[in-house]
Amino acid sequence: MGEASLTEFIVEFAPAAVTRGHIARYVRTTTDLAHAGDRMTPAIVQRLLRRVRDNGHAVVVPVCERCGRERIIGRGPDDRRICKPCTDVLRAEECSDCGRIRLVCLRRGGKPLCNNCRRRLPDAKKSCSRCGNARLVHTTTAAGPLCPECAPGKVEPCVHCGRTARVRVRFTGGATCSPCFNVIRNTRRPCPRCQRVTLVASVADDGTLACTPCAGRSSPFICVSCGIEDIRHGKKCYPCSARDAVDALFAAGTPDRQGVLEPLRVRLLNHPEPKSMVQWPRRSASARLIRDMLTGRLEISHEDLDEHPVTQVAELMRHALTDVGVLPPRDQAWSHFERWLDRFLTGHPAEISRILGPYCRWSVIARTRLLIARNGLSDGTFDRARSSCRIALAFLTYLHDNALDLHTGSQTILEDYLEQFPRHLDQVRTFIRWAADTGRATRMSPPPSRWVDPSTSYPIPVYGTGCTASRPTRPSPCGRGSAACSAAPSDAPAPPSRNSPAPPSPTPATR
Repeated sequence: MGEASLTEFIVEFAPAAVTRGHIARYVRTTTDLAHAGDRMTPAIVQRLLRRVRDNGHAVVVPVCERCGRERIIGRGPDDRRICKPCTDVLRAEECSDCGRIRLVCLRRGGKPLCNNCRRRLPDAKKSCSRCGNARLVHTTTAAGPLCPECAPGKVEPCVHCGRTARVRVRFTGGATCSPCFNVIRNTRRPCPRCQRVTLVASVADDGTLACTPCAGRSSPFICVSCGIEDIRHGKKCYPCSARDAVDALFAAGTPDRQGVLEPLRVRLLNHPEPKSMVQWPRRSASARLIRDMLTGRLEISHEDLDEHPVTQVAELMRHALTDVGVLPPRDQAWSHFERWLDRFLTGHPAEISRILGPYCRWSVIARTRLLIARNGLSDGTFDRARSSCRIALAFLTYLHDNALDLHTGSQTILEDYLEQFPRHLDQVRTFIRWAADTGRATRMSPPPSRWVDPSTSYPIPVYGTGCTASRPTRPSPCGRGSAACSAAPSDAPAPPSRNSPAPPSPTPATR
């Protein structure tokens, strides 16, 4: 690093002269501070080595002699250099009240008590000399005991909002309450001084809010991974935490599957909401589906997704895999209808399946394709197709229950069915027409449509004259226009008026 850079680094790391003195005394007694990994290294020097390593330099940090993890180590009860969690494990005893293995907080009559049992003792709470409430004693002053809410340094005016409340942190330029601290660390907004969108997390010397560079302070919200000041999840920003979560998800898989699903991993890394992606691999059912694909428990295909028990998760994953190009595109509407049709046509008697199968697989599908080509695909296209199949099954079941079929059933049985189920008229007409055209129904004909009215028009020669008399611009009843009507012969009979008798019936010769 160089002597000048090292000196500047140590002054920034340990601004207090006493702390720098501890570091200097230890440095004089060791020959290789960066690579020795001395287990007797003081805690302040261990923190210094970690900061140097975070800046990109190769140093060796001493580890715990019990668990082997890189933590701040000290002298344990057995004279070994161990971390605090290991020290707590070695010092834990069985509580005489609750029976749990915990740290001993108090010994009453030679019996150990944990902190939770100590807090439940009758004499653990005393009356606070400031608020008068019976609470646990935080500190004792000349005026009497103080509770944690009234202890000095715990309740002060917040430098951000001015409200007197419990102090959460002090590194933002003064005492900061919990609501203000949550807003500071979770909100990006323009700095009042430089207008840069960042975390406005400090109070300047003049008492105004500002970002840490404008306030002249080091930011406490720097990501340890990318070095950018941003909203953090732990010690890392949310984009870095989301990247680590996605990489950990795709790490559990075979190399072949990882190569196939690489486009999906790239899409997840570029997700616009990294905050939601941090918890997504652990909580989402789609992540479990991806993990099954990576480990080989599930094949990457449309067919295996069709068989997944949770339809919504499978459809979301199908859409994602198709969008990134892992799976080929497929017409999902037709695929769902065909799979529904396979389930629908199973489990029926042979005489019904012999008729229902060809009708559903040929006539209904052909009619549905024709309607899509004519009117386009709508929400009710396949609903109507399913309804046609169900009503055809209902009519065949009705015939089967009456010991009949399409050959032996008559028009009377058809009318009886429609009288009971009048809403099935359109679908039954289509089915009977198909059955009659294919020779499967010999004694039944399609019922008339409700939308066809009987004809009441007169023959064309009746309307030969009089078309241009009153409304020359309207089309004539004969369909040839006003010019054709005016050119009609003059001896043609006039159209009958409302009071005139009806025209004579045509003779058989003219008919």
